[in-house]
Amino acid sequence: ISLANDIASNLKANIGRLKIEKSSKTSESKINLFENISGKNVILINSIAPPVNDNIMETIFLVSNLKRSNA
Repeated sequence: ISLANDIASNLKANIGRLKIEKSSKTSESKINLFENISGKNVILINSIAPPVNDNIMETIFLVSNLKRSNA
């Protein structure tokens, strides 16, 4: 979060709110955006540290969700 705060501060931008819920039974993730990002520029910062496969897939799903929200 520190890196995101530094970037947002330098860009004079706000950090958006989202929630990622992971099901322990099915390993599925649900992404909820709590911001109206339609027509806005968005910078996504996400870790791809281990477990790499899970985090890369989470990043891909986040990008897809942002595109569907017309960011």
